[in-house]
Amino acid sequence: MEKKILGVVLAALLFLTSCERADLPNQFTESTLVIHKNGRLTEYLVEEFDQSRYDLDELRRFAEEEVSRFGTNHGNRPKNVVRLERVERLESGKALVVFEYPGKSVYAEFNGCTVEDIEGNRLSIKIMQEK
Repeated sequence: MEKKILGVVLAALLFLTSCERADLPNQFTESTLVIHKNGRLTEYLVEEFDQSRYDLDELRRFAEEEVSRFGTNHGNRPKNVVRLERVERLESGKALVVFEYPGKSVYAEFNGCTVEDIEGNRLSIKIMQEK
């Protein structure tokens, strides 16, 4: 009986997780940085988006140019590659831009900040002052 219950629970969890993944971007109501176990980072930038003033394609081009410029300045080496995963408008009307970083140092350099570990798994991000 216990195995049957465990099987049902595991199947339900698998179903819920797969459903959750499909709508993952709409879960974010504010910008979020996800740190994966392998050290990779996913940044979900969520911002107000006024379609009368801004164009989603223009935002996508801007993000692509930033990623391309960063890659060019860093020799397009795989360990320094920042990937633009998506640019879209959320159900809330806000814009979502998703970047993937291979690690904390690339995230820090791309965003002009420092990233420090605190207590193992908490992260402190400090924005560097422009000169």
